[in-house]
Amino acid sequence: MIIPATASPEKFDAALSAADNAVIMKVYKNFAYVQEELRKHHMMKRSVMVSRAGLPDEIIQRDLDSLPADYKPNYLSTIIAKRDED
Repeated sequence: MIIPATASPEKFDAALSAADNAVIMKVYKNFAYVQEELRKHHMMKRSVMVSRAGLPDEIIQRDLDSLPADYKPNYLSTIIAKRDED
C-alpha cells in the first residue's frame, strides 16, 4: 500500500492497520509521527528509509528506531515498511 505521510491521522492509521507492507511517501515533515505509527503497528523493525534514491548522495537508513524524533530527513525521502514477524 502506498500512503502519504501527509494523510490525516485517521487515514494513516487505518492504512497501516490494513497493510502488511507499506510505502510511505513525504516523510520529511512528519518523521516523528511516522516513527510513532510504525511502532504502534509493529512495522518499525523491518522499515528502511531511502533519501535521494538513485542520486550520488543517496542515503539508506535501516535502523529508524535509532533516529531521534526530531530527525529531519531529506525532502526526497521514502520509507518502505513491513509488518514485524513476531
